[in-house]
Amino acid sequence: MNSLITTIIPTYRRPERLRKAIASVVAQTYPHIRICVYDNASGDGTAEVVAEFARQDPRVHYVCHAENIGSLANFNYGLDAVETPFFSFLSDDDMLLPDFYMTAMRKLEQHPDAAFWGGTTIVMEDDGTIRDATHWPEAYFPSPEGLLAMIANNYLIWTSVLFRSEPVCSIGRLDPEVGAPIDTDYMLRLAARFPFITSPDPAAIWTCHAGSSTVMADPDFIWPGWLKTIRNVTGDERLPPDVRASVEHSLTEQVKRQLFQIGYNSIRQKKLEDAREVAMILRQHYRQDGRANLLASLAWACQHVPPTYRLVASVDSLRKLARRGARTRARALQLQFGKYARFLTAP
Repeated sequence: MNSLITTIIPTYRRPERLRKAIASVVAQTYPHIRICVYDNASGDGTAEVVAEFARQDPRVHYVCHAENIGSLANFNYGLDAVETPFFSFLSDDDMLLPDFYMTAMRKLEQHPDAAFWGGTTIVMEDDGTIRDATHWPEAYFPSPEGLLAMIANNYLIWTSVLFRSEPVCSIGRLDPEVGAPIDTDYMLRLAARFPFITSPDPAAIWTCHAGSSTVMADPDFIWPGWLKTIRNVTGDERLPPDVRASVEHSLTEQVKRQLFQIGYNSIRQKKLEDAREVAMILRQHYRQDGRANLLASLAWACQHVPPTYRLVASVDSLRKLARRGARTRARALQLQFGKYARFLTAP
């Protein structure tokens, strides 16, 4: 049986989560796949977990690096090794839903010029609580309209994306200078150059837990990596000048908002140095004196007047109570996607 899809699974010291990730690929209704696990020298039970699957399924392959080469280099290692017409990335703590590849292949057959297909990613906590979900219509996006749509909409998460290898390889490897937002950088660079397709079909579960990127958003998570992303996208001279200007403006505004939110969250979590760092970035690089002064003042007050923490917590609670729309959306998400929790909570 010839493989058409490669699943790239970089991993490091998450053997039990990896077990669920691999199982979700083995259970795909589309069978023509090659499952490649790239172990970053975990030195734990990872090899045994993969060996259990490989003994029963020859589609499972394992590479263990002699030393830890770093997460981003491990992703690139897997990307460089792809020999199939299609591929996808799967983090070792996430899961694919059973019809992901079947749906993606059917959609891509209908649009042979599309570089990738993206479905819905369900963002879920370990207990099955739905935190968020991407929302994309049944649509075809030519370039550069797709790039602008991706920036304006909830970004596609590559866990739910199937890539066509030939066009994708033309943009090169993942950019290690970007750092944490490397997946968004990759998707934006592709959308700047190629058409893509989307649909609302649920495709994957992105898990939130103590070690996941969804709860590790410090200043370094956003900045300066996003600056490199902006340069990567706007440096494509095939894009019209007005599109590049629009992209730069929109992404820069998003960075400012995200930085302020990280600074505010840092104060709530008593990470005052992170809050001061964000204030400095906002002031020195973006001339956001109002936001910078607010963060710096709150950080000072929390350090010298400890009851300020209670005030910040109270304001945050009031904000949450006032967000009726957010609570309604949370209930709707749980009703719509809660049934998929069985895949995450299954032994």
